[in-house]
Amino acid sequence: MKQLLFLLLTALISSSAIAQQLIWSEDFEGTISPTWSLNTTDSNSTPVNAGENEWVINNEYNGPTIPIIVPNTPTQPASFNGGPTSTYMHISSAAARGGGQPQNAHYSFLFPTLNEKYFTKMASGISTANYISVYFKFHFLNMADGPAGTSGQLYYSTNGGTAWIPVKNYTNVGAWTVDSLYNPAFDNQNDLRFAFRFENPYSGNPPSFSVDELSVIGTPSSIPVVDFSASPISICEGSCVNFTDLTMFFPTSWEWTFSGADSASSTRQNPTNICYQTSGTYDVKLKTTNSVGEDSTLKVAYITVNDCNTPPAANFKVSRRVICAGDTLSFTDLSTDFPGEWLWFFPGSDSANSTLQNPENIQYSTPGRYEVTLIVRNIGGSDSKTIQNYIEVQDCVLPIPVFNTNDANDSICINTCVTIKYDTDSGDIDRVNTFEWFFFGIDTTRLDTSIYDLNNLVFNRNQHTVCYSKEGRYTGRLVVSNQFGVEVKNEYNFITVGGPPAVKILDSTVYETYKGNDIFVRGEGTGDLFYWGYKDGKDGNGNDIFRYESGENVLPR
Repeated sequence: MKQLLFLLLTALISSSAIAQQLIWSEDFEGTISPTWSLNTTDSNSTPVNAGENEWVINNEYNGPTIPIIVPNTPTQPASFNGGPTSTYMHISSAAARGGGQPQNAHYSFLFPTLNEKYFTKMASGISTANYISVYFKFHFLNMADGPAGTSGQLYYSTNGGTAWIPVKNYTNVGAWTVDSLYNPAFDNQNDLRFAFRFENPYSGNPPSFSVDELSVIGTPSSIPVVDFSASPISICEGSCVNFTDLTMFFPTSWEWTFSGADSASSTRQNPTNICYQTSGTYDVKLKTTNSVGEDSTLKVAYITVNDCNTPPAANFKVSRRVICAGDTLSFTDLSTDFPGEWLWFFPGSDSANSTLQNPENIQYSTPGRYEVTLIVRNIGGSDSKTIQNYIEVQDCVLPIPVFNTNDANDSICINTCVTIKYDTDSGDIDRVNTFEWFFFGIDTTRLDTSIYDLNNLVFNRNQHTVCYSKEGRYTGRLVVSNQFGVEVKNEYNFITVGGPPAVKILDSTVYETYKGNDIFVRGEGTGDLFYWGYKDGKDGNGNDIFRYESGENVLPR
C-alpha cells in the first residue's frame, strides 16, 4: 500500500512538473525586458545617490583593492547564460564607484545607525492571465548577515507597483543558489511584478545580495483552443499564402498540414509563403499543444486556387451615388476571373486615383456629376469599366426656418386672428420641402374646418391663420426640411395677446363755474393713450383741462 501511494504521489509530481510552461525570464544579458528601476524609494527605501550602497547591473566579479581588499564574487554555474561570469543585478558600495574601483557584489556599513534600505523593482509588469500554479524562480547570493538575518528580501506587486508585498528573506548563502517560490497571488494576473530590497546590516561579509537567471513559470488553465487565419484565401496558381496562429491558452508547438501546397507541412507558429501551383480548393489543418494537452482543427476547402489565365471582367459598386459636397465614398471591386491588380480613376474627387482593390474615403468637394473608371489585370490580360455620371455631388444647403406675421404685428387683441407665414425675405422657400408648425395657445375651435381636420390637426403649409382667445404671450415653432436635413426654430413669446383697456375717471366732483373758466379733470386706465370727450364736442387726451364755454351742465367721458 505504501508503495502504491508513493507511485501515485510521484506521478502527480511528475504531471505537475510537465505541465509547467515558461512565461517570462530574465538573465540581464542583452535587452532587458521589462526594464528594472534601480534604487527607488518604494517601501521607505533610501533614494538614489543618497546611501552607502546601491543596486547595479554589471558583470563585475573582481573585488576592489583600495582602500581595502574585497573578496571576489563567486562565479556562476556554467549553465547560466553567459556564465560563469555573466551580467547580474546586485548590491555594491557607492564608494567603489566614486573611487573608480570595481563594483562587484560587496557593501559598506560605516554608518549602521542610518538603517539604510535599497530597493530595485520591475518597471513594468508581466501577464500571468489564464495561468495557474505560477512560480517565481531565481538564483541568488547573500552573506551580508547571519542565518537569521533579513538583509535580502523579495517583494511582489499585482497593482502596477502601487503596493509592494514582502514574500521572503534571503541570507547566509555564499554560493549561487536557486529558489522557486509559489504564491496563489501570482496566478491569473494582468500585471505581476517582482522587486528586491537590501537592508544594510550591522555585520556580515561579501558577497552582498545578488540575483540572476530570473523566471516565471506556470500551468495554462486549459488545453489549447485552436484557431488560425490566412491571407489571402483566394489566389491564382503559383501564388502564396501567409498563415497566422490564433490559438488560445499558450501553445508551445504547432503542426500545420497544407494539402495541395508546395510545402505540405510546417512546425512554425506563423508559416509564410505557402505556395500553391494547381487550381482547386484545399484543406488546412493545425494541431497545437501546450503543457496541459492538445487540440486541432481542420478548415475544409479553406484555400481557393484559381486558374487566372482568363482575363478578368471589371465591375464595381459604390457605397452611395448621390452625396453632398465634402462627403466621402467607399468603392468595392466586383470584378470576376480573379484580377491581381487594380487601378481606379476618380475625376472630380480629391483623390485622382487608387491602386487598392477596395478604395475607401474618396472625397468629393465640388458639386457636379462625375465618372468612375476601374482597370483590372491578371496574368491572362486586363479589362476596364467606366460609368459616366456615376457620382452626383450636390451643394447640400439646409432650409432656413424663419417666419413672421402677415403685417409684421405680433401684438393683437384677445379674440383676434393673425396670419403667421414663412419669411420669404429672410429665407429661401424654394429650398423647403416640408413645413411643420406648432402654434401654442391658439383657439382651435375657430379654425377653418374646410382647411383643417380638427380630429387630426396638422399645420403643414407655408402660412396659417390662427386665433387667440386668451391673454398671454405665446411661442411659435417652425420645423422645415429638405433632402439634406431638418432645421427647427422656436420664437419664444412670439405673439402677445391683450384685452381691452380699463378706464376710470378719478375726479367725480361737480363743479360750478362761470363761462370761460378752466376746470382740471383726472382719469386712469390700462391703455397707452387717453381720449376725452365732452358734451359740447371738445376732445382731449391725458388729464384734460376743460374750459366752460356755455351756460349748460357738462359731463366728461
